[in-house]
Order: sequence, then C-alpha cells, then structure tokens
Amino acid sequence: MADLKISQLTDGGASQATDEYVVARSGSNFRIDGASVAAAATSVGTLSSLTVSGDLTVDTSTLKVDSTNNLVGIGGNPGKRLDVIDTASVVRIKSTSSTGANAPRLQFFHEANDEFHIAGGDGLQFYGSGTNLRMTLTGSGNLGLGVTPSAWATYTALQIKNGSIANYSPTQDMRISSNAYYTSGVWKRIAAAYATQYLQDGSTGTHAWFNAGTSTADSTITFTQAMTLDASGNLGVGTTVSSARVNVLSQSNGQGIGILNRSSDNNYGGLFFWTSDGVTNLSSVQNERVGTNGGNLLFYTKPDGGSITERARITSGGYFKASDAGTYVSSTGAYHELRSSAADNAVKIASTHASGPYGIDISYTAAAPNGTVNQFLYCADTGGQRASIRSNGGLANYQANNVDLSDIRTKREIASAASMWDKVAALEIVEYKYIDQTHDDVNLGVIAQQVETVEPVWVDADGFGDTPEGEEPFKTVYNKDIYFAAIKALQEAMARIEALEVEVAALKASA
Repeated sequence: MADLKISQLTDGGASQATDEYVVARSGSNFRIDGASVAAAATSVGTLSSLTVSGDLTVDTSTLKVDSTNNLVGIGGNPGKRLDVIDTASVVRIKSTSSTGANAPRLQFFHEANDEFHIAGGDGLQFYGSGTNLRMTLTGSGNLGLGVTPSAWATYTALQIKNGSIANYSPTQDMRISSNAYYTSGVWKRIAAAYATQYLQDGSTGTHAWFNAGTSTADSTITFTQAMTLDASGNLGVGTTVSSARVNVLSQSNGQGIGILNRSSDNNYGGLFFWTSDGVTNLSSVQNERVGTNGGNLLFYTKPDGGSITERARITSGGYFKASDAGTYVSSTGAYHELRSSAADNAVKIASTHASGPYGIDISYTAAAPNGTVNQFLYCADTGGQRASIRSNGGLANYQANNVDLSDIRTKREIASAASMWDKVAALEIVEYKYIDQTHDDVNLGVIAQQVETVEPVWVDADGFGDTPEGEEPFKTVYNKDIYFAAIKALQEAMARIEALEVEVAALKASA
C-alpha cells in the first residue's frame, strides 16, 4: 500500500458531510474496525484502529509518521524520534489522577528495564532504575536531590539527603542546615543525629553558626548559637554578643579568651583571658588579660575576689619583666627583670634531664672585656655590693668569708697525707700575663703542663672554654690541692726546723 492521507475524520454517524472522507491514494485495501473496505469508499463512521504500511500524514503539516526512519513529527517534518514543532512550544501530558501510578509521567525505558521517568503531580519527581527516586521538585518550588524535600512551609529550599539549604524569603536570610527542616514555625531533625546550621542574616549583616545535640527524628531542634560575626567585623566564639574584635567564651563555666582594640574597658586593648567568674561579656569582669599601653604589652591577672593586677610586661624596647605585684626596679629599663615580693626564692631554675643536665649559661657574644669592671654576676643588698664574678673570671667578695664543705660526715677513706716536700719543691712558680688580659698586672702562679709532671692528679684535662681546633682541651689545675700540699710541706719544714733546733740546743749545751 502506498501513502495514505486522512484529511479529516470524525466519529460521525450514518450521515457525513461531504468533506469527511477517507481517501486511499492507491488501489490497496485498508482496515477500519478490523474490516476490509474497498478502496473506492469515500466516507466512513467511527475509526477504531488503523494499520498503515507506509508513511502516514495528517493534514500534511499536522502529523507526519516517517515509516522508513521511524520518526514522528508534530507540526512539521521530524528530524528526531519525536519532534514537536510549534511557535508556542507547548507539550502537555495530562491525567485525571495527580498521584500514584496514574499520575502524568514521561517515561524513558531500556530493554533491560533500566527505566528513567519523570512523574507529575504536586511538582515533578525524577526516578532512575525503576522506582528509585533521584530528585523532587515540589509545587512550592522546593528541590530535593536524592530525597523528597521536607516540609519547608513557604520558604524556597534545596535539600541534599539530610542536609539542606533554605532561603528565607521574608527577610532575605540564607540558612545552610544539616539534618534540619523547617515546618510550622519550628526547626526539626530529619534523622536521629546532630543538627548544625549557618545563617547569613540579610537584615542585620550578621553571620551566625549554630549547633544542636542529637535526638530522635522529627524532634524539635533547639539551636545554640556557637559563633557570631557581626556587621562590624567583631567575632564571638561561644557568645552571641562580642564587645571585642575577637571574643572567645565557654558557655559552661566562663572560661574564655577575648581580643580587644581600644575600648571603654579601662582604655586598654589587647587579649583577654578569664576563668571561673561565669563571664558572658568582656565589658564586665576579666580575670586575666593582655593589654597594650604606650607600646608595652601588659599581662594581668584577677584572682577571684581580687582586683586586676599587672603581673608581667614586654616593654616597647623588647625587654621582658615579671612581677607578682606589678612593680619593677625599672618598668622601662634596658634589661630583663624578674621580681618577687614573696619570702622565697625570686627565681628558681631546675633541669630535669636525667643524664646530661646543665645550668645557667652567661655569655658575652659580641665582646671580650676580660676585666674587673664588667661582671657576669653581680650580688648586692641594701648595704651595697657583696660579691661578683668579673668578666676576667675572678671572684670578688669580702675577704676571708669563703667556705668549703669539710664536715667529716661528707667524707670517706680519710688518711694522713704523704710527704709533699719533694713535690712542692719541684713546682715551678712563674710570673706571667694572659694573652687576652686587658690590664698590665703580672700574675703569679704555675703552668698546668709543668704541674702535671710533678703530680698529675693536681691537673684537670677535661677542658676549659672552647678547645682550639685540632688541639687538646685547655688544662686547669686544682689550686686548692696545691695550697694544702704547700701547707703539708710547710709542716714538714717546721718539723725539720724543730729537730734542728733541738740538735743546735744540744750542741750548745755540750760546748
């Protein structure tokens, strides 16, 4: 059968208008209601079914079925499987049922049942692989990705699984929420878990972050405002109001930290710490704080029931000073200072290393005074200087008040010393000057290498100061041992003198 053209076809009765006809453009038969009708028929009644082996065209440009390429065109010749060609571009799928299996839908189907379809109703629902919901666009404009949007009242919202982004249309606020949806004037949980939220407040310019503890699904949420950034750029952590540039507060026990610029709080600015007073605002009470004043960095504490007191400072010159009462020998002096008014050590330094502990290292890194004026250590009281260790290594103090530990309870293997007569006699006492000494005084003493030939135990070879490169360490001598050896030799000399005196006395008596 060749092409079939249906110009107009209605369900008219026995009597038809002259333009209501079916025309076969060739001599083949076609079926109406399953019956074979002669090709010469010019009019029919109701058309229940129609089988066409070639192309089918209705009013030429209204409907075109291309049997060769399996294309259907509505409003023109098709270029794809289905083309709707119209200036209004309106395609409507209508059903009398808005829900369930009879709801209007657009279905895409693969032979292996890999189905994707778009269902209508109160919005649009997008399904993949059969009944697996992939996306929902509700009639109120809420979009859910992988989930049916929760009840969002009149607010336009995007929900992604248990997270959501809601735009508050009445005030132009934007809220990004996790595990939370808004309905009937309250926030509720989507699932049994924690809920969080971020707010951009269009009416105040505030950014706020909220937390809520875990509870059951659909339970009402009470958010706690955990952090706030106001329109002035002040950030409050753990507080909704910040009088500082940065204010950190623990809501549970008042422990916190705040950073202020110049403010009405004693005209100080800086970093504030406080504890145990339940402080909720920096303008009330501070226990501890770091402020700035005149280029100095000041540290304060406030004991419970006490007053704010400076405890330490770093001066504008970079000098650290600490005091338990906020007073210093010199608050601006060009030196570091530690001061205490307690009846105890002003400073205590302890090393807890088990195998290689060290103490205090005092070094001049840019000069070598090696004299009596510059001091490594200066000791004084209200009466004046009591002692000092000079830059030439000398110890200056009041005469004859040095003491050495000599209690018998601290000593063992005690025995009388052997004769020191020959050893003391062998020592060479010399005059000398140190290579780097700045004064012209002549020193009197011994040379370690010469002493070592006489008595090695009087010499220490462990080193002193920096060892010259490629050489052995500098040697030192135990002067106190030599001192007592000299006393021993003196005692021996005294004994010999006394013996000679006895002999001289006997000779005089016999003369």
